[in-house]
Amino acid sequence: MVSGQREALSGVKPALAIALTVGCLGCRHDGDENLGLARARPAAVDVGALAKTGELEKALAMPSTEIARAIGAHRFTATTKLDVSSGETRDSLEETFRLDVDARGWSHLVHEDSHGNGSEAIAAGGDYFVRPRWGRFVRRSPEGDEVERARDEMETVLAGYFQVLGRFASRALDGETTVAGRRALKVKLALAPTPAAFTDEDPAHAWRSSARVSALDGEVDVDAASGAPLAARLDARYSAKRGDRAIEVALAYRGSVEPGAPAVAAPADSIATERPRPLVERQQLLDGLATGKPIK
Repeated sequence: MVSGQREALSGVKPALAIALTVGCLGCRHDGDENLGLARARPAAVDVGALAKTGELEKALAMPSTEIARAIGAHRFTATTKLDVSSGETRDSLEETFRLDVDARGWSHLVHEDSHGNGSEAIAAGGDYFVRPRWGRFVRRSPEGDEVERARDEMETVLAGYFQVLGRFASRALDGETTVAGRRALKVKLALAPTPAAFTDEDPAHAWRSSARVSALDGEVDVDAASGAPLAARLDARYSAKRGDRAIEVALAYRGSVEPGAPAVAAPADSIATERPRPLVERQQLLDGLATGKPIK
């Protein structure tokens, strides 16, 4: 749902449309519909190797369900600011994210931006309540793993940026700290003298090879027990080309996870509806009987 809001924004401002693409917002899932039929657990984070390329990326991409498994009920909050220029066109976008996951696993997420867009979703008691910023909640059954995917899009915003910027970042363990009462390891980020080689073979990501980073600074506090990211800051300036357009972006990201969250409740006023779910319902009805082979 968050990435859908960003896609809606892309038709408003030309420069902003490019920025949202280059910023890699919502690119974690790449439009792939898992349908919740097989959700594999990710590999564990080696907290002793966070300075190695790839390990911090695993921590930042940790799914929301894994973060909840590690630290229990929690609140995630984040803000981003993008200042974009393309030729003489300039624009900016500020976003706020908030996700509460309570002790029962029920969730409440809110996403808003400085262009007046936003969305809200509540997963409670087996129902899913969604609405645009100024609309009314619609109650329906969740489709596949859409609740988990919406939560992931919140808690992995920085992971999306790091898919583009990570190869330009040097990482160094900077001792231990305490975040919300939990022991954490601090990872300092800086602009690497030489970027790592571009190895992404996805044709849709070919534009990332044109990225150039002129400034990068930040830090990430990672839970020492589980590898879950607890707090992060990233400031960067970078450029890239999409087709024949060159853009420059200034990014400021701030995010944190706090243990404990208020109990999530279903909204008092909502409209009931049902969305067609042919693929999910077909899978449930067949219950493994389909082999994909033609009947003789």
